[in-house]
Formats: sequence, structure tokens, C-alpha cells
Amino acid sequence: MKNKLITIELDSFNDIPVVYYKGKRLTNIIDINFSWHTDTEEQGEKKLDISYADTEEGVIRGIKEVKI
Repeated sequence: MKNKLITIELDSFNDIPVVYYKGKRLTNIIDINFSWHTDTEEQGEKKLDISYADTEEGVIRGIKEVKI
């Protein structure tokens, strides 16, 4: 089975999302943005941007992937 890039789980719309990125659960999520755009039936532009607090290091970390 192919590993998933990102999984976002919500039991209800008001819950804090549970996020897995490349199989690893991310904690202390600050911001999640995912967008996908196309004007045709072909693959379109995709953007993924996640910010989370690394409490061990005391810094804000980010994940960004863009496919144009």
C-alpha cells in the first residue's frame, strides 16, 4: 500500500485537526493551508503549507510543498 503524503482528520468541524505528514503525526499545529486550482480537466496547481510549534526546540517549524 502506498504511503499517504498528508492526512487531516476531523470528527466534527469544531475539533482541532489531527494531521499526519508522511506518516508522522504533527502536534501543536498552528496553521494548515491546502489549495488546489485548475481551469481544465488536467492536474492543477497544488499548495500545502503547515506551521507547527516544535516545543523541544522552542521554534515554529513549517512544511511547504508547491506543484505548479
